[in-house]
Amino acid sequence: MDLVIKESAGIEELSTQKVAQSLIDFFSQPMIQEVTDIVTLRDGSTEEVKRMEYRPMPMIEEWCMKHRIPKSLLADLEKTSDDVAMAIQFARDAMKVYLVQNGLTRKIDPAFAVFVATNETGMKVKSEVTHNSKKSAKSILDEIEEGETSIIDTDEF
Repeated sequence: MDLVIKESAGIEELSTQKVAQSLIDFFSQPMIQEVTDIVTLRDGSTEEVKRMEYRPMPMIEEWCMKHRIPKSLLADLEKTSDDVAMAIQFARDAMKVYLVQNGLTRKIDPAFAVFVATNETGMKVKSEVTHNSKKSAKSILDEIEEGETSIIDTDEF
């Protein structure tokens, strides 16, 4: 897809709608692709074997390289065009889905998935536990120890 809408005096003008649509198309590709391997058998003959394989995770930088657009220019377009901003958010969401699905199924290393998610998509590691009890943890533990309360809140079942 040609992203340039006109060129005058050596200056190219990008169509923000074409940029946005190209980003959406790039990040809408299926995560799984069919691959055909050619296997050589013992007798010297060959056989085609089809298998499903996860595609590499699409990245915004990869899209930029493919279209020869610096990431800084894409960032500028994101600030000035709602279409491009929406498409970049779609791209980040697609990367999150890829990382979560493949990290949970261990198709990619979960530690690497967390690293990429933190650095590329804005996801954060939540290290705090939230609770809705008005009692302190010590008083709850004391009540459990004394048998005054159960560990499981039976009101929720």
